[in-house]
Amino acid sequence: MVDQVPTLSDAHRSVVRLLNAWGVELMIEIDFPPYRVDVYLPALHAAIEVDGPQHSAKRDKMRDQKLFSQYSLPVFRIKVNQVLRPKYWRDRLAEFYGEFMDSAQARWDQCKNETPWL
Repeated sequence: MVDQVPTLSDAHRSVVRLLNAWGVELMIEIDFPPYRVDVYLPALHAAIEVDGPQHSAKRDKMRDQKLFSQYSLPVFRIKVNQVLRPKYWRDRLAEFYGEFMDSAQARWDQCKNETPWL
């Protein structure tokens, strides 16, 4: 089996560039089987997904629930049409951090045996 090289969309690259500029520690295209998240935030033990037109709200909600139940991993979503409005989603991301920062270590402790590659 050949490993797949991750390819980032322009929107995904833009989000990663902004997060890097803001000093956010991140990892890109990280596996949480059977899923792969666009961006993993180790300090928060959380993920960011950039939602393009192929995304389905119902399917994404189910995926987010599975990621949280299996890996204690909350997911922050940015719609592709919001990528160019970083002030909007940066404020929402700050709220997301506020909501999940206090529980980050406890959530990580719950799933670290499930994710030895991290």
